[in-house]
Amino acid sequence: MASVAENTTVGCWPLWFYRGSSTVLVILVVAQPVLAGQFLSGVYGALLLHSTNANVVAGAVFSTFLAAIAYRIVGRGPGWPIAATAAEFGAVTLQVAAGHLRWMVLHIPLGVGIVALSSLLAVTSWRKR
Repeated sequence: MASVAENTTVGCWPLWFYRGSSTVLVILVVAQPVLAGQFLSGVYGALLLHSTNANVVAGAVFSTFLAAIAYRIVGRGPGWPIAATAAEFGAVTLQVAAGHLRWMVLHIPLGVGIVALSSLLAVTSWRKR
């Protein structure tokens, strides 16, 4: 028979997976406007880094989506992070497309929203449960 300590540890890893994923995601997302600003300041190699990091962000938001699912099912966490990360994945996909098409009228405000949502996910993941 498993002890109480073992039972609480089993449900703990999804929360840490979600916390880690959302923290990495917000770091990558916050780097995006920094890289764009460097490009606009004349560091032209930053545009390639901005583009590459966008693809890494897409992978990180998908990882955070999977972590949110694990946290809900195994860790018995709330369901809203699943919907939020799914919406963010759609927004990031649209963001990458708008960037490649040079649709700055969509790209810039959508980027602000992605930074805000990523920040919300990361901050709430670290709140005491």
